[in-house]
Amino acid sequence: MASMTLSVDDEPLSCDQGSKTHLMGEDGDVSLECRLSVPTTAEARRVLRVSVKWSHAQYTDFELVTVE
Repeated sequence: MASMTLSVDDEPLSCDQGSKTHLMGEDGDVSLECRLSVPTTAEARRVLRVSVKWSHAQYTDFELVTVE
């Protein structure tokens, strides 16, 4: 089992269509993915928080990728 939740500036953030934020009972190499869009402003600094929970799984790493 594994799941993830996201927030921006302490406000919940929904992942875009095609994301995979939870899994249960899958075997082999599995991953979670959240596709998101966050509006940017020149004067504001944004804080992205990601909370990942898992059990009966081996955590290996994470990757944050920017796609333009």
